[in-house]
Amino acid sequence: MRRSASEVLRNLEMRVARLESRTSSSDVPQVGDIFVETNYYGGTRNSFYEVVGVSASLKTITIQKLQENYRYDGPGGTDGTESPMLGKYEGRPIRKRVIQTRDGYSYKASNDYSLVKKWDGKSKRFLHD
Repeated sequence: MRRSASEVLRNLEMRVARLESRTSSSDVPQVGDIFVETNYYGGTRNSFYEVVGVSASLKTITIQKLQENYRYDGPGGTDGTESPMLGKYEGRPIRKRVIQTRDGYSYKASNDYSLVKKWDGKSKRFLHD
């Protein structure tokens, strides 16, 4: 049985609305957002990056590494928590391609041992070998 054009359009409109509701505008990277890149190779180390630029097409972002504030609480100073020092940058800005994950938007990590997520505002644990 063939569907009418209005049924096809209604179905497409519902699908578009469902897709738009999955990705809210708050998920899209914006200038000022902080990302944390956690490297799990040989311990757990975190690097924090601030978004300093977003392309008009949302295909690339420009990020800059932030300095970190460490708080040691383990024996020998090998583990503790770290958080970014907002407004204090290291190195040069880096351009990254934006990717969409099931958790929102992100960018490709610098290596295969890292995971990148939007920072939740809480200090992150670290453990150095």
